Amino acid sequence: MSALAVALALSLGSLAAGAAEPRFLAVLPIEVRRGAIDAAGAQALEQELRAAAQQLGLGAVSVAGDGDPRTAAQAAGATHYLLVSAASVEGATVLLLRLFRADTGAQLSGTRAAGIGAAAIRADAQEKLRGLLRTELALGAPPAGLERAPPLKPAAPGPAAGPNAAASPGAPAAQDAAPSPSEQADGTLSTPLITTIREVTADVEAVRGLHRKSTLRVEVLDDAEFAKTLREKARLELTPAVIDEERARWLAFGLAPASADPAKILLGVLDEQAAGFYDPRTHALTVRKNLPAPLLSSGPEALRLVLAHEIEHALQDQNFGLVQLATLPDQDTRLARSALYEGDAMATMIAYAARRAGRKIKPAIAAAAEALRAQSSESFLQQSGLSPALLAAPEIVREELLVPYSAGLGLVAEVYARGGFPLVDKMFAHPPSSSHQVLHPDAYLQGEMPDGVPMPAVPPGTRLVSRGRMGELASRIALSQCVDKAVVAELADRWAGDSYVIAQGPGKALALVWRSAWRGDAPGPVANLLQMESPCWEERASDAAANGWTMTSAHRIRTEGAKVVLVRGLPEAQLSAVLSAGLAFELSRQPQLAPLGSLALPLSRARATLESGHFRSGRLGLEGVVPAGFEALVAGPDLASDALGPPEPNRELLLKIAHGEAPGLLSLSLVSTLGDQGSEAFFQAAARGFSSAAHAGTLSLVGTRQIEIAGEKASERTWDLEEKPWRLRIALLPVCGGKASLSIVRLSTNQTKAPIDHFVESLERKGAGAVCEDLE
Repeated sequence: MSALAVALALSLGSLAAGAAEPRFLAVLPIEVRRGAIDAAGAQALEQELRAAAQQLGLGAVSVAGDGDPRTAAQAAGATHYLLVSAASVEGATVLLLRLFRADTGAQLSGTRAAGIGAAAIRADAQEKLRGLLRTELALGAPPAGLERAPPLKPAAPGPAAGPNAAASPGAPAAQDAAPSPSEQADGTLSTPLITTIREVTADVEAVRGLHRKSTLRVEVLDDAEFAKTLREKARLELTPAVIDEERARWLAFGLAPASADPAKILLGVLDEQAAGFYDPRTHALTVRKNLPAPLLSSGPEALRLVLAHEIEHALQDQNFGLVQLATLPDQDTRLARSALYEGDAMATMIAYAARRAGRKIKPAIAAAAEALRAQSSESFLQQSGLSPALLAAPEIVREELLVPYSAGLGLVAEVYARGGFPLVDKMFAHPPSSSHQVLHPDAYLQGEMPDGVPMPAVPPGTRLVSRGRMGELASRIALSQCVDKAVVAELADRWAGDSYVIAQGPGKALALVWRSAWRGDAPGPVANLLQMESPCWEERASDAAANGWTMTSAHRIRTEGAKVVLVRGLPEAQLSAVLSAGLAFELSRQPQLAPLGSLALPLSRARATLESGHFRSGRLGLEGVVPAGFEALVAGPDLASDALGPPEPNRELLLKIAHGEAPGLLSLSLVSTLGDQGSEAFFQAAARGFSSAAHAGTLSLVGTRQIEIAGEKASERTWDLEEKPWRLRIALLPVCGGKASLSIVRLSTNQTKAPIDHFVESLERKGAGAVCEDLE
């Protein structure tokens, strides 16, 4: 599923912004040694080199060679510069071409060209420069490859990159630089693709801090061989027993039409998506020579991202060992373990992309995780256009294939924020055990384990088909087949544990016994949701699965304390007895042990504090004095108010007071960068939202002005409420160098205006807010 991972990464603005920046090459005068080229020949060669760069879509210009080349390149507005030296060796002209970044002066890479005569040297120099630019700046079409690539031997371990390292993009590690064809120790000719694989491997090792322990086998296959290898891998994983268990699960829980064939659907999605994969069975990295069309349209950088993602899987295997997912006890455990593997590979891929773009790694990973968290899998697939087959697949397929990448990245990002990749390494010794822990990283970090729910007994007169655990993710999907998803979402995160058995009775009739445990007051509503699913069960009751299985809509549901039990598909005479037996179990509470130890929340997300009437936010870098008599709340999404609308996850502070009909409210919230048009839209939307939430009637705009808050300029809008003696003021204060804004909302009357204004006037800047690094 590498193509899917790459599509997820390329959909993120933080990476796309880095990849889309315009680049300009400054070609400096050629340094000529021992009369290798005359002045006219050198000028002609410089012109040919500029033309070669322009053929790849790169802007190019010649600059004077006096003084520092980096300064000259920057003065010309170039992002990169090329230094060329020419020498004569035994009758031939040899050129050394070196590519540098103009902002840092760091050398990216170099290459040699050689020839006898002006025409030969110009032709070879152009070809070598185009290859250098394709490799280092991801320009032009992806290079063609060989049928088989030589093995990549372990490199000497180097220092691990720090969590915010922004090393020179694409710079290969010195100990594993790709040799030229004449320098191959094993006699195998090097190609651009092999060179790229070597470079990406070295860069991934550096940015991730993991190194090969043994030779990495790499195979580069044409489409026919790749498809054959992929299908063989799928055949080993999608055995008839696995397909039957999945078909039974879909049918028993109403997850897909009875006619849906898991083998055909899963293989079709896999075939469409795959661009490369690492197979822990063979310990080999297999890459498709020609990338699928959707990835090619994403640009040549997609190839490097595919390689970075899959190379990290190889490093995981060699450093920690990858378990065969089929050996794990149930689908939910397999999904959780897959989320660790894919989430780490996603984070590594994003770190690699950030490194190549010259950006800091920590905010890149945080921004990528946040972007995916805010987008549903369905909306992502619709917008990306990458996978029509996956979009058309049953929801259970989409979610269980996407969540390991998206939510897996979210989980790994939370761990990375607290301790970088060294802390992520510890996750492999303490992996997440449920989709609940993946979907809610705090549950993993706090060691919140599922309740032990014993497997139900197989109903009398039937034989076992499959048993397992649905987990929070699959439970949510099962509960939302006939019910509005928003209603189900409010309950699904209170999943505490479950187990099920699916059995076959006479006439190939399936039966389901599902035990589940829920937190708080969720059991009753969950039972109601299950009852609301019955129309869908009745609708599909007449359908027969491809292998002849059927399932009736007959069912019973009962709750007892935290427990909910569903029995369906059995004859009416058996339902009540099996239901009673299903309820006869005790929940076992698992001890809560933090798997990674006690970890401090990153300052960029730490809550503000209130001490002796003093408000402090290291996250925002602000302090202020809370007025006497006001109730002050600091936190995140729990800061709701009837007058301020729905909860806001970025709300930092809420102050409120009420004197009869004289309310006083203030909130501080962080909002994204808006721009002039966005700011105006924000003011209007915020005012309308306030009016609606507070049932405040018509708002009348009083005026617009610039005010000063914490020593900085802010824009403020003021409205009066025509039916009440209230005044609403909303100010936007740019923070973090304009990367975000602080929204300050004030609602007051004549009695409450002064103390609220006093708080705003007391706000002081105390250093740069920690959140600014995450917003970079």
